Amino acid sequence: MDTHRQAGDEHAARTSPYPDGQPKPMRFALVVSAAPDVRAQPLHFAAALLGAGHALPRVFFLRDGVRHGLPGSAVAESWLQLQARHPAVELALCIGAAERRAIPTAAGDASASTGHGFVHVGLGQLVAALAEADRVVDFPA
Repeated sequence: MDTHRQAGDEHAARTSPYPDGQPKPMRFALVVSAAPDVRAQPLHFAAALLGAGHALPRVFFLRDGVRHGLPGSAVAESWLQLQARHPAVELALCIGAAERRAIPTAAGDASASTGHGFVHVGLGQLVAALAEADRVVDFPA
């Protein structure tokens, strides 16, 4: 049986598009426009990406997705726990959408932190994240 396994491994290495037979970590951008729900799909997806060794520099929340950043909410706390385990992940709330939904900033300016790990940013940050990513995953409303 070990001989069969070795032959299968050799075949996979020969047919793989990767030089060493293993996929390389990718850089992802997540765009969350859906309001939070009990399934928490964007959060679980982000955790799975990070657990698999992929890079996730920014999660961009827009439209009703900015509600993921409501201070004191259970979903915001879950995102903050993910960020605590992976400090390189920026949790970015669209400033325009956040203002329309009365989500406060700490200092009230466009680049301010909400005081609990989320930052308010402009759409330029979304464009930058999209340009730098190998893959973009959107969770639409």
